[in-house]
Amino acid sequence: QYEATVIKSDAYNDLALIDIHAKTPEYLRFAQDEEIQVGNEVKAIGNPLGLAVSVSQGIISGVRTNRDLGRPYKAIPGEYVNEREFEEMTWIQTDASINPGNSGGPMLNTANEIIGINTWIVTQTGGSVGLGFALHVKHVRKFAAGYIRKSRKTD
Repeated sequence: QYEATVIKSDAYNDLALIDIHAKTPEYLRFAQDEEIQVGNEVKAIGNPLGLAVSVSQGIISGVRTNRDLGRPYKAIPGEYVNEREFEEMTWIQTDASINPGNSGGPMLNTANEIIGINTWIVTQTGGSVGLGFALHVKHVRKFAAGYIRKSRKTD
């Protein structure tokens, strides 16, 4: 556990940017948008059902917007996302198991780069029998813009 300060939050994207007040382990890098394609292998990391750090594996089944999914726009008090921006929010659909508690964990590609943040599932049972969705990294990158230091990739 670490002490942290919330720097920024966004209810539409279900994200919070925090400053951890400690020296932390190595960090993950963001993937490039063009590397996110249907059929690519992914890993979903989280704490499903209260179990500490769990990893499931699957593929990208689709890349869809709220408009594609028929998700209705709903204004959230204190947040500003217009209807067009909401309709264009992009989600990575996966068959990797995402259960309650995986939300907020990263979805990684085979290079262990973040391609999205596990966010929600469509299920008839309440568990991972259904469709899992992660917020596309382009939205995460935009949300964190100006707060994240550029890193050099080492070969």
